[in-house]
Amino acid sequence: MLTYEMLDKDQLQLCDRIYEHNCNFIYATMGSGKTVCTLTALDSLLSDKVVNRVLIVSPLRPAKEVWANEHKKWLHLEHLRVAVACGTPKQRLAAIKGDAELVVINIENLVWFFDTFKHAHGFDCLVIDELSKFGSSGAKCVKKLKTYTNDFKHRTGLTASPAHEGFDRLYAQTLVLDGGDRFGRNKQSFLTSFFYSTDYEQRKWDLMTGMEDVLLSYINDIFYAMPDYTHKLPPLIEENISFSLCESVQILYDDFAKHSVLELDGEEVVAENAAVLSGKLEQVTSGFVYDGEDVLDLGSTDRQKCFEEVRARIRDNRCLIFYSLDQEKRQIETALLGNCSFINDKNVIDDWNTGRIQNLVLHPKSASHGLNLAAGGHTIICYAPIWSNDAFKQLVARVWRRGQTKPVTVYSLICADTVDDVKVLRVESKEQYDILLRAHIKGR
Repeated sequence: MLTYEMLDKDQLQLCDRIYEHNCNFIYATMGSGKTVCTLTALDSLLSDKVVNRVLIVSPLRPAKEVWANEHKKWLHLEHLRVAVACGTPKQRLAAIKGDAELVVINIENLVWFFDTFKHAHGFDCLVIDELSKFGSSGAKCVKKLKTYTNDFKHRTGLTASPAHEGFDRLYAQTLVLDGGDRFGRNKQSFLTSFFYSTDYEQRKWDLMTGMEDVLLSYINDIFYAMPDYTHKLPPLIEENISFSLCESVQILYDDFAKHSVLELDGEEVVAENAAVLSGKLEQVTSGFVYDGEDVLDLGSTDRQKCFEEVRARIRDNRCLIFYSLDQEKRQIETALLGNCSFINDKNVIDDWNTGRIQNLVLHPKSASHGLNLAAGGHTIICYAPIWSNDAFKQLVARVWRRGQTKPVTVYSLICADTVDDVKVLRVESKEQYDILLRAHIKGR
């Protein structure tokens, strides 16, 4: 069993922060221990009768794998009663109507909760894990929760990536914590105060020059940044491995990019708009293209060959291997001759962390938040580059976190002179928001 005395100074300060303030926007680096810190603070709030019952909202996998079990690892928390309101409506109702002091519900079922009970149903404390999931004001969970936010007298949001995709996402994250006290309840007014539109339809917005400190000052009172501990970790090495398409497929790619129509063996694939075309071009770089439910093979194995070369180069290292498309998943399995496991396999996380798995293949969304996979290995291969800066940071943090004892290497396979280059540049451009946020934190 782990003990309270094992928490470090930064973690204890986070515990105090959550206990002492009834509205908290917590920015804590992935793997910093925010789950145990939050549970420690909640235990004190409950025992001191400051709050009576806690609703914890979390992505599904962390709800079942992390929040349901973390208290069992700590001597000072093992007495807590935690119920998980996932699964069927009957199972959810049983958890909510039971006597557990803490009830964990997955984000997807939050709308169901409020539709069922029409109020907070006896919960006076709200914890939102992975608050960045509430970054879109148009999301159903945000629309529903903002109506009931003030029913909870104590509210805490936890995230390691509040602005990885842009400062505009701070609006909805703040709204579900304060009910609109700081930025108001009108998203358009918020945008025109701090951003300028970059397109005619006003769907894309960029931050006005020099407005980051002004914007962030609105949430200074609720915003708490846990000190970054990653400088204490072993080095993180990121390496882009470039490869080229064979000549025949490159010709197909260039023609498809120019005309939005791909003709192959009598089949015609049409991209109706730029977004569809971008997705189809990604598929072509991996040697196939989806045509409805059919998969058209382009006869190219260039990405798969590049993957095999990288995997051979790192020899016996246990690897986390991330894919984006189902056909890429099948290519990986073929390249590894079936010597791999998948995130939904039974006991796969324990098997990975105890060294019984050589290759763990997973989609970024299936392991993007909360999971600690540091014990199982220190090598990551991105079979194709990731569009989202947030998703990329999250997948790296599965192994580059507390408990990691070896340098972590991330290999990304990049198809040269294709949409892959655009994906890499997009992630790099989003990095500016993290830099600005950390500069504000340091300066305040």
